[in-house]
Amino acid sequence: MQQIRPEIPEIMAAAPGLAADLAIELAEIANINREFLRLLASPAVAENHSLLGLDGGVLGALRSLSPAQLDRIAAAPQLLAEFSPLPGAGQTGASGASTPRQLAQERGAVADAGGSAYQNSQWEQQVQGFAQRLLVCLWQSARHSKRITSLNAGLTPESLAFLAAQSFTVVSRHCAEAGFCLRARFALHPRFWPDLIRSVRIGNSEQQAASRLSLLPLSISQAGLKKNHHQQLPGLRYRR
Repeated sequence: MQQIRPEIPEIMAAAPGLAADLAIELAEIANINREFLRLLASPAVAENHSLLGLDGGVLGALRSLSPAQLDRIAAAPQLLAEFSPLPGAGQTGASGASTPRQLAQERGAVADAGGSAYQNSQWEQQVQGFAQRLLVCLWQSARHSKRITSLNAGLTPESLAFLAAQSFTVVSRHCAEAGFCLRARFALHPRFWPDLIRSVRIGNSEQQAASRLSLLPLSISQAGLKKNHHQQLPGLRYRR
């Protein structure tokens, strides 16, 4: 059985029968986070000043970490990646809303005229593949446990309902735009990513656990902000 991380002993004591299921869930989240961090820290895009919402300072710090240190960041109890917007949600041509590709261009993620802002097509393919797998994973999760998916992925009840209602065919079609919607969670929060990185560099195990667990209150705030017309929490900004 996968070892349970030390920051959740109270949950295990209260419901010991959930230990195995929770261990599997946390191990899967860590696996997804590990792959996402590998993309962010890839030397193939070392020349980029920003990737998936993170600035060059954070990216450089991630690339300087050892695999073991990246694994400790990956052990966060929730996903470090998100979709903003959720592929397919609220995308209607008549509304005048930006398409996922247009949003990516506005954010500098994709160059104009179909070119690549990353200068590495292989890396872009890896990002697209990761985003597609993540979207399908969240779709399956949303159909079985909306509450857990909301907490883990930072999705609003409306987004979860939209995702869970999609058929396999529709989700497959939305996968084509998933890479343009992929973002690092809390990318513009002034302290979240720097604190995660600092904790694995110089912090003890308790400090590292506290940094990882900071995802929980931020996720609750994020869900409330998205539900209330994307209002901003002091110190926490969302890129549209």
